[in-house]
Amino acid sequence: MSLQDAVITAEKNGGVSYNLHHGYMNPETGYMVSLAGRERQSPSLTYHNVLGFVNDNIEAFEPTTFLGLWKEEETWIMDVSLCIPTLATALRVAESNGQRAIYDNANKKSIYLNPNRMEELIEQIKQHDFWYMMSEDSRVFDQGKETQKSIEEGLKNYPKEEVLNNLPEHLHEFIKSIYGA
Repeated sequence: MSLQDAVITAEKNGGVSYNLHHGYMNPETGYMVSLAGRERQSPSLTYHNVLGFVNDNIEAFEPTTFLGLWKEEETWIMDVSLCIPTLATALRVAESNGQRAIYDNANKKSIYLNPNRMEELIEQIKQHDFWYMMSEDSRVFDQGKETQKSIEEGLKNYPKEEVLNNLPEHLHEFIKSIYGA
């Protein structure tokens, strides 16, 4: 398999893990964990932007690493990742790399590192006064602005659809505006 084949497979299936040295795709066991600082986002997936990412990270691609390509919402993610055989080790490495999730190859699903964080974020959104900017009290405004910033930072860790699926519908319009859609 070639890099072009990996890009085509990613577009068709929504993602792929491709070993540049051995030319194979999608290990059937283990857990994919990104290397720290080796990730890029792009609005589209083309052979040329993937090749650019590979060239920019060429020193990180070893026989044991993979090129990861997957779509999250409307954004394509490219990373350099390792396939780690045990869950405990994968979670430890991911935590130290600041990742929010790893990918379970056998079960074909993401595993989130701190599922309670989503619950905390949802609760913060439910409690937030989205009309704080209308307040004449500077303390209310400042607190609202601070909470809004915290929510926006938290939302960066989750795809929009995942958040919306966990929120009451009357809050969707506020969250969509934060995501920019």
